[in-house]
Amino acid sequence: MTTIIEIAFWVSIFFVFYTYFGYPLLMNVFIRIPLMKYIIKMPEGFGRVLINPKIGGYAAYKDISVDKNFKPQVSIIITAYNEEDYLEKKIKNCLELIYPTDKIEFLFITDGSTDNSNSIIDKHQTDNLRYLFFPQRRGKLHAMKRGVEFSKGEILIFSDANAIYNPDAVRKIVRHFAHSKVGCVAGEKRVSKLDGSLPSEGLYWKYESFIKSLDSELYSVVGAAGEIFAVRKDLFPEIPEDSIIEDFVISLKISIKGFRVVYEPEAYSIETPPRTFVDDFKRRVRISKGGIQSIKYFNKLLRLRDHKFLSFQFISHRVLRWAIAPICLLLAFVSNYLLIEAETKFIYSELFAAQLIFYAVGFIGLIHEFLKLKISGINLIFSFTLMNLAALIALFSYPFSRSSNIWEKTQREIAI
Repeated sequence: MTTIIEIAFWVSIFFVFYTYFGYPLLMNVFIRIPLMKYIIKMPEGFGRVLINPKIGGYAAYKDISVDKNFKPQVSIIITAYNEEDYLEKKIKNCLELIYPTDKIEFLFITDGSTDNSNSIIDKHQTDNLRYLFFPQRRGKLHAMKRGVEFSKGEILIFSDANAIYNPDAVRKIVRHFAHSKVGCVAGEKRVSKLDGSLPSEGLYWKYESFIKSLDSELYSVVGAAGEIFAVRKDLFPEIPEDSIIEDFVISLKISIKGFRVVYEPEAYSIETPPRTFVDDFKRRVRISKGGIQSIKYFNKLLRLRDHKFLSFQFISHRVLRWAIAPICLLLAFVSNYLLIEAETKFIYSELFAAQLIFYAVGFIGLIHEFLKLKISGINLIFSFTLMNLAALIALFSYPFSRSSNIWEKTQREIAI
């Protein structure tokens, strides 16, 4: 029995380590081995530009991307349910974006709003800035689909009302579509407090952005952030109405079609963190449930032989993080305790003490969030612990939950 518990402990540790450290390290190694770039099958026609060093490798792709004459018609679709606190700043931000005014439109979808959102947009309406309104709230995905239906652009950029873009974001995003095999571009999500400091969520997104940069350079990003991502209009897919994380589903469906999802860190959105720990935790549980739902939707990607490297990325970056690592963390804790009780000679007591210290630091981070204290060096551990706790709750509650893409809006700090 002790041997079985030991195996369970070390297997759990392995999966947790691989999920958060091993996978990024492995991708980093792959990027540095030219042979790997030949072994990994890129979408047809793209590999010859991006991978083959004789043609110029990654630099050649970037040269194509910065074609200054490539300025397609762009529609920025902004979902805005009861967002009166943010709309003035969002509209100002839209008008400051650097892109030809005759080639861009801003379409706000305010379906279901009961505040002053429509009257605020009314004051700023022009030929290329307008809104659509339907009295009933039918969820973000339905609002996005309505925006697609009424949009004029061949490139669609999706945004939230509380997400502020850097002035050059549109140009940085659009340049990638100069290559016909790029179907989606994911910008960088940044979260910053009013005083400019990084909250626990912001540190997580810096880590996530690093992994996306590795995914993008070697093959394709697995999932885009809903605050700033773009797709070709003719590739916008049909997805289930009850999709919880529609941005992830849309971008992954485009990858499955054989088009590349590119990460563009020079196009970023900035938003403030949730007002309270409770708001943040609810949001994380919802996202985790969306991740579990997505594993169900894309179960065919679990077969490596069919989609090869995309399946490897999906399993390593998403499935393990959403469904396996949280359980392994719990199993590692319980099995470690049992190994101490079994009085084994190995250093299991020290390892268990290390786990206790780690989670104690996470608890201090919780106190930090509640009391608004400034204790440096603990945010990342707190975010890691919170994320996996939310994933565990999602795993156990998802079978009993009703799937819906209509959720309670997360309250965030207002000033941006």
